[in-house]
Amino acid sequence: MSKKVLFLFFYSILTSILFCSCNGLNVKPNYEKGFIKFFGSSSNPSFASQVQVTKDGGYVLIGTSDNDMYIAKTDSKGNKIWEKKYGGIGADSGRAIKEMPDGSLMALGTYYSPLVSVSGMFFLKLNPSGDSIWSKVYFNKGLIKRNSSGSDFVYDDNLNRFCLVGAVSNNISINSYRGALLNLVNSDGSITNLIGNQTELYINGLNTLANSVILESDLYSLGGVSGNNSDAGIQIVRFNKNLVESGRTEQNNLNMQESINSTQILKSVENSYVVTGSSINNGLLKGYLLQFDFPNNNIKYQLLGNGKSSSGQSVVGLSDGSGYVVVGSVISSTNGSSDIYITKIKKDGTVVWEKNYGGIKQDVGKYVKETSDGGFIILATMTLEPNSEVIALFKIDENGDIKN
Repeated sequence: MSKKVLFLFFYSILTSILFCSCNGLNVKPNYEKGFIKFFGSSSNPSFASQVQVTKDGGYVLIGTSDNDMYIAKTDSKGNKIWEKKYGGIGADSGRAIKEMPDGSLMALGTYYSPLVSVSGMFFLKLNPSGDSIWSKVYFNKGLIKRNSSGSDFVYDDNLNRFCLVGAVSNNISINSYRGALLNLVNSDGSITNLIGNQTELYINGLNTLANSVILESDLYSLGGVSGNNSDAGIQIVRFNKNLVESGRTEQNNLNMQESINSTQILKSVENSYVVTGSSINNGLLKGYLLQFDFPNNNIKYQLLGNGKSSSGQSVVGLSDGSGYVVVGSVISSTNGSSDIYITKIKKDGTVVWEKNYGGIKQDVGKYVKETSDGGFIILATMTLEPNSEVIALFKIDENGDIKN
């Protein structure tokens, strides 16, 4: 049975125990097996991107606040240890973050330079306290400067370098991305030069967009979408360590026209991938969980949201191998407001449980990770009164509940 935390619950918490400071928002008290905490600016919209479990049992989250990359570190109960913003005078954003073996943090997003009127991948190395060790901006190297953005990255420990993926546009509009962009970066932030002095790979076929990347034994595999309008489909592209393409596959014949958001890919077993995202299905926005073989395309897919308009944003494979947990959003009312949507699905497609959390405005789950106790940590964007979008971090148990 779906559980919904009503807006009045959040509003009563905010009006009674919310405090504002120059460091943003924080909500207390803690919960025994779960918690809800809010982060970001108290005056400008804040947007969630990713959360990771750190080696000390706490969490580190990234998003966007006050037009800057925003990062916060918490303890295991979600209590804020520190928060910091990174960027310049333009509109910057945070998209992906990871903890390194030495405890440092790597963060990726987008940096906009008003001086040259173009955006680029924004990559930072931080110490465990969030202080910048170095920061780099990688602008697209084409003859005509194009806006580019960072979406996700993976660390290759064998070569001690990073593979960054994102998007690049062919025109002035920063949001009109037309191709995927892939960069290889050394551990000190310098660009890796490969055969023929190649430093980046631009994929411009069929409006390819890269949203996520994973590292396989000798491959980088990126996931996203390609195509236009009704021809759009999910796409997986593989590259070897020298950025030579070794295969791609597209999925666009599943009655899932206009796959507008293939958000995250996972490696399931050898030559098998799991993808979550959103598409237009029979006139409705529908979230999906898709599993298919590469390149044979034996496909299994599960639509999300129990018949309602929905989106899939992030998926995590369960540590016991039994299935997946997906987060996203579901339209909760006739006025178009959305709730955070969470569902647990077995590998055979059976839905174990579905939960909704949210209020009376726009709320969406953006990222999910499994925790050591079998529960899940979720990062979301929520809209709280007075029309303030904040970053929400909340912990649920193995059944999807927040227990007091």
